[in-house]
Amino acid sequence: MDNRAEEYPGQSGGAGMPAGGGHGAGMVADMDALAPQGSRDLSSAESLRRLGQVRYGRIVFARYALPIIRPVNHIVDGETIVVHASRGAALSAERQMVAYEADVIDESTRRGWCVIVTGAAEPVEDPDEIARYRELLRPWLPGPREHLVRILPDMVTGLEFVDPQDAEA
Repeated sequence: MDNRAEEYPGQSGGAGMPAGGGHGAGMVADMDALAPQGSRDLSSAESLRRLGQVRYGRIVFARYALPIIRPVNHIVDGETIVVHASRGAALSAERQMVAYEADVIDESTRRGWCVIVTGAAEPVEDPDEIARYRELLRPWLPGPREHLVRILPDMVTGLEFVDPQDAEA
């Protein structure tokens, strides 16, 4: 495949379009006009606390050696994350490594946070735990949620997007 600029509409000189004339070009210019952005790392505890403030995120797992990403509802239970998973997002019946990501970012100010959890996922099979989690999880994403999956974190990372002077605090 030839990677010439004219292959990509919206790039300078691409496909007979003027510079910056591609789809979404105005959005890039508007984003550049916003206040500068800084970032600071969040501790694992703060990352889990923020994750507990939102009700959905994205789980990443492998199927046939390819990455699959699905939106799911979740709760934080201590230091674990429990998600509703539909049959299409069902993980294998055995433990497998996954990543889980959730964020809250204001597009107009570019402020917010992002948390990523990496660890082993396993199906929740204990009937008492299933009943408890079904009470706590209030799914609002469409479709059936017949499987409950527990993520046991090995690594929890978080990043907050802040004003540059706050990044150094």
